[in-house]
Amino acid sequence: MLAVELCRPAELTAQRAAGHTGAVVVDLFRATSTLQVLVDAGHRDITLVATRADAAAALRRGCRCVGEWQGATLPGFSCGNSPVLAQRLDPAGPPVTFLSTNGAGALLAARQATALVYAASLANIGAVRGALRSHGGSWLLVPAGARGAPCVEDDYV
Repeated sequence: MLAVELCRPAELTAQRAAGHTGAVVVDLFRATSTLQVLVDAGHRDITLVATRADAAAALRRGCRCVGEWQGATLPGFSCGNSPVLAQRLDPAGPPVTFLSTNGAGALLAARQATALVYAASLANIGAVRGALRSHGGSWLLVPAGARGAPCVEDDYV
């Protein structure tokens, strides 16, 4: 049996996740798609951060930063939150740190609340659906939203 329940990122706590198999974070177009492209291209050392300060610290350590804050690519970033531009990054280069206003924070919150987290996008929704069917159980669906607010695209998926 498979059950799903909608859960906003701000509501995602270990207590809320208790009794659920895991969480699926949905960011329809950007964050999860960019991360998937990086993994598919062979990047293995990707760190997610949820604040500009954490991204700045990663840059100082020599990491490549990818992503955005409030829709803008920050100074020093290798590329924005773009699956197309992320494809151009060499996987043999320095480790990648990923920041986004909503997606990275939602993924980090999900990981703190539950041991099993999937990142869903339009590009991999079939694979995620298959994984959920294989696991069965009860899942929290966490739409990342846009700039701190729910957005219909993520809710739709």
